[in-house]
Amino acid sequence: MSTKLIRCRWTALCGAVALLTLATPTFAQTTLLSIDSQPGDLVGEGTIHTFTQFDGFVAGRNARNGVSFAVGSAPSWTLDFAAPANALLVPGAYESAAKYGNAIFAGMNAAAGTRSCVTLTGRFVVL
Repeated sequence: MSTKLIRCRWTALCGAVALLTLATPTFAQTTLLSIDSQPGDLVGEGTIHTFTQFDGFVAGRNARNGVSFAVGSAPSWTLDFAAPANALLVPGAYESAAKYGNAIFAGMNAAAGTRSCVTLTGRFVVL
């Protein structure tokens, strides 16, 4: 079985560092989203979270030409990433990212249930 990985690492003022991995096996019917939350992270609470399509995992392009992830299992998760000026999100480092929604800067957001960052600045890397 071959697996395609899309990885995104972000650092935010709100939390510590988290690693997001989306794995899509080429010859299987399973899609996996894994979030590795570092100790002290407000949203991920310092644990590893793994989701499959059976948890209600959905990924797609967002309104800013970036990518958004949603997981419907309890607690529900939402993750949003976008390039500055609504440009297409491509591999590379996105410095000076702000809370998703501000189209001038690269944008990112992470929320799990009621845990989210009100003010968020940092960086993320699309590999």
